[in-house]
Amino acid sequence: MTKLPKTCVPVSIGIPFDLLAKTDEIVEQQETSRSNYVVQALREKIERDTKNA
Repeated sequence: MTKLPKTCVPVSIGIPFDLLAKTDEIVEQQETSRSNYVVQALREKIERDTKNA
């Protein structure tokens, strides 16, 4: 399981219920946390966008 760096800044975001429910299913299967999953998804999206820019 990937751990978040200690320099993380807490944020509050709204996530549609259906997306949150699917996220919870996946994080349970992967034995990780919502935060880790969302951070990884953001990293991957930023990397793709940077390569395509």
